[in-house]
Amino acid sequence: MKNIIKKTIIFLCLASITSTNYASPFNAILRPDSNDLSLIKKRLYNRYLKKPNMNNEPVAALLKSIQKDGSWLEYNYNEHPKLGLKAIGHLQKLVSMCIAYRSKDSTLYNNSNLRENIHTALNLWYDKDPETDHHWFNEIGVPREFSKILILMENELSPTELTKGIRILKKANIKGILQYGKTKATGQNMIWIARIQMEAGCLEQSPEYVTSSVKTFEEEIIVTNEEGIQVDWSFHQHGPQLYSGGYGLSFTVDCAEFASLVNSTKYELGHEQIDILSHYILDGQQWMTRGSLLDYGTMGREIARLDKDALPIALACDDMASINTSRRQEFINFSTRIKGLQSISTGPSGNRHFWRSDFMVHQRPLFYTSVKMVSNRVNGTESGNGEANFNYHLPDGCTYLIKTGKEYRNIFPLWDWQKIPGVTARLSKQPLPILNFGKQSAGKTSFVGGVSNGQQGMSAFDFDKDSVKAKKAWFYFDNEYVCLGSGINSNTNENVITSVNQCFSKGEITVSDKQLKGKTVKKVFAFKGKGWVYQDGTAYIFPNYTDAQLSVEFRSADWKGINTFIDENRSEKGKVFTLWINHGIKPINQSYSYIVIPNIGLTHIPAEISNKNISILSNNSKIQAVRSQTLNLTQIAFYEAGNIKLDDKTSVEVNQPCLLMIHQTQQATSITLSNPENKPLSVKVKLIRKESTIQKKPGNEVQVLFELPDGAYAGQSITKYLQP
Repeated sequence: MKNIIKKTIIFLCLASITSTNYASPFNAILRPDSNDLSLIKKRLYNRYLKKPNMNNEPVAALLKSIQKDGSWLEYNYNEHPKLGLKAIGHLQKLVSMCIAYRSKDSTLYNNSNLRENIHTALNLWYDKDPETDHHWFNEIGVPREFSKILILMENELSPTELTKGIRILKKANIKGILQYGKTKATGQNMIWIARIQMEAGCLEQSPEYVTSSVKTFEEEIIVTNEEGIQVDWSFHQHGPQLYSGGYGLSFTVDCAEFASLVNSTKYELGHEQIDILSHYILDGQQWMTRGSLLDYGTMGREIARLDKDALPIALACDDMASINTSRRQEFINFSTRIKGLQSISTGPSGNRHFWRSDFMVHQRPLFYTSVKMVSNRVNGTESGNGEANFNYHLPDGCTYLIKTGKEYRNIFPLWDWQKIPGVTARLSKQPLPILNFGKQSAGKTSFVGGVSNGQQGMSAFDFDKDSVKAKKAWFYFDNEYVCLGSGINSNTNENVITSVNQCFSKGEITVSDKQLKGKTVKKVFAFKGKGWVYQDGTAYIFPNYTDAQLSVEFRSADWKGINTFIDENRSEKGKVFTLWINHGIKPINQSYSYIVIPNIGLTHIPAEISNKNISILSNNSKIQAVRSQTLNLTQIAFYEAGNIKLDDKTSVEVNQPCLLMIHQTQQATSITLSNPENKPLSVKVKLIRKESTIQKKPGNEVQVLFELPDGAYAGQSITKYLQP
C-alpha cells in the first residue's frame, strides 16, 4: 500500500509538470484495468501506424499545399457539404501526416513543422465541424478517421484537443443508445460505431465505457433473422439483402480485428462469438470466393468500386488465426489462398445453397459458378450514393463463371447491364430504374430457391419482372452445369433475351465448326439451330433449336459512368465477349436450354456431345428436370405436384411443389428435398421401381415423407436414404 501511495505522489508531481499527457500515468495507477486498456491502445497504435490510409498524396506535398489556417483549397469548409462530405478528405490527409510523424521509417519522423501543421489542421476541423445530410459520414466516417488521429497523437494533444476529439467519437451515442440516424444502429453500422466507442473508452481510460462498448459489439456477433449474420452463414444489410461481400466484408474485417485487439485481456470476446464468426467466415464467405476474387453478386452496390476483391478477408483470417481458434489451420489456408500463396484449386469443393439469400454457389477445383436470385422474401441489389445505378437486373438470375478470377475483374464500366450473364430480360430503350438502398427491390414470387446435398445442387426461379415471366433453373453436376428456361412470355414490344455470358474475351472463339478470326467482331454473329460456342476453354452447348447470338467487341468506358461518387478519373478498356439467346418480341411460351462445360479441349466437344451424359428430361412450366448418367443423379424442379420418369425402370412422384434430387448408387438411394417457398411443408415422395421392362411385371414402390422445417431454417435441404 505504501508503494502505491508513493507512486501516486510521484505521478501527481509529473502530471503537474507535464500539461500534454492527459494525466494518463495517474489514471494507470488508480485503475487496475489500465494495463489492459494500455495494451489495447498499443495494439491500435501499431495497426494505425502500419495500415494504409485512403489518402495517397505524399506528406511532403501535403505540407506544401496546406494553408496557414490548416485548410486545403479543394475543400469548402464554410458551405454545408453536399451528400458525400468530400471534406472528409481533410481528415484522411491529416491521418497521413500523423503516420509520417510517428513512423521511424519516415523522413518526417518527429518533425516539428509537421507537428505544428497537424495541430493547426486538427483545430481547424474543430472550429468548422463540417457535417452532411448523410448519417454514415457524421456518425461513422468522420469518427473513424478521428480515432486514428487521436490514437496516434494522444501524448501530443492537449487535454482540450483530446476532449473535443472524444466528443466527435461519441456522436452516435445519444443518451446511452448507439444510433445510426435517428434509430438504433444494427449490423455492420453498429459494429463500426461500437468499435469507435471502445476506442473512446480507451482514450478516456474508462473501463466501464470500454466494457459497455465490448458488450454492444458482442451483441452484434449473433445469428439473426434481422440485419447481420444469417443462419445459413450469409449476411444481410439494408433489409433482407445479400451483402456478404460489402457490409458483410467490413463486418468480417472489423470483428476479426476487434477480437485480436482485445484478445488475452479482460475484454476478450466470448467463445460463442468466436465460434459464430468462424462459421461466418469459413462456412459462408469462403464459399463465396475463388482465390482473391470475391463473388460480385455478394457486393451490393460496391460492385461499382474498382479493384474490389477478397484481400481484406485474408487480413481477417490472419487476425482469427492469431487468437488460436480451433479452426486456426483453416484460417491460415484461406488466407494464403487469397494472397496467391496457395493454389486456388485447394479451395472448397462442393455446392452450397444460402436459402436466406436466394443464392447458390458451386465450387470445383477448376471452376466456380454462382447464381443470384430474388424472391418476395429478399431484397434485390441496391444502388445508392450514386454507386451502381445500373444494378436493376443483378438479382434476376445473374450467373458468373470464374476460373482464373480475371474473367470479370473491373469489367463493369464496360458491361451492357441489360445483358447480365444468366438473366432473362427485355431490351428496353428506357433507362434502367434506380433502386436506392434496396427500396422496392424485392421480387414478386415465392417459388425461388435451391436444393443441395453439399456436393451437387439445383436452383429454381419463378421469374416475373417488367412483364417478362419465365421458369428458370440451374442444374450443377461435377464437370458441367445446365441452364433451362421455359414458359417465357412477355406482352411488350421489346425484344426479350437470355444472356449466357458477358465477360472479357480470351483467345479465339469457335462457333460449331466456324472460327471467328481477327481481334474484334464488329457485327453480331448468329446461328439458329443446335450447336455450340467455345471461348476461353469453355464450351456452351445448345442441344435444342436455339436462336443464339454473340459479339466480341473492343470497349472503353470511365468508372464514373457507373459510380458518380468516385473521385478518381479512371477508365477501363478491353475486348468483351457476349453470348445471348434471342426470344423475340412478345414471346409466347418460349424456352431455352444450354450446357456449360468450363474446362474442355476444343477437339473433345463432339465426343462429349455424343456421350449423352446429360439428359434433359423435362423443360416446361410444370417440371424442369436434368439427369447426369455418369453420377446417376437426377435433379427436378416440381412447380406443381406431379411425376416424371428418371429412366426406363424408375419414376418419381410428389404431392406438393418442391425441389428434389435423387442420387442412386449400389449402396443406397438418397433423396434430397427442399421447399423453395421457405415455408414448412409435408411432402410425400413416391419412388417406383420396375423389376423389369416388361410392363405386366409388378414393381417396387417406396414412399418417403419429408417434414420440411419452419422459421429461419425453412428453405434448407433435407436428405433421406433408402436401401437399394
